[in-house]
Amino acid sequence: MLHCGVCLPCLYRRVSLSDVDGLRDEQVGIDVFSPVEIMMNRTDIKRNRDFKSLLYFLKTRCNREVIETELIANGITGKDEVNTYTDFVLHSYDQVKDWLRANGDASIKLMAGI
Repeated sequence: MLHCGVCLPCLYRRVSLSDVDGLRDEQVGIDVFSPVEIMMNRTDIKRNRDFKSLLYFLKTRCNREVIETELIANGITGKDEVNTYTDFVLHSYDQVKDWLRANGDASIKLMAGI
């Protein structure tokens, strides 16, 4: 099955599959690190919106305090549960950051705050 490669579920899938040997770009959708494919400087296309949103979130909201506040605001109130979910979110974003460090150019890294 061919995935788009640019929506948030596809981006997370790409991160999780990034270490799979022999995986080709055409198996996971377009190359989000290709300026020709993703056109990050264009605001009139939908293709890059999720990727830009992910980069923005990493740069502005990826810290324990903000994540805990958002979890509590969304109804998760138990201290252990908040800690567990926060640890999971931070671990996931560390994986995304590692993927961006390994594959992104300087402008993408700057947009993600890494």
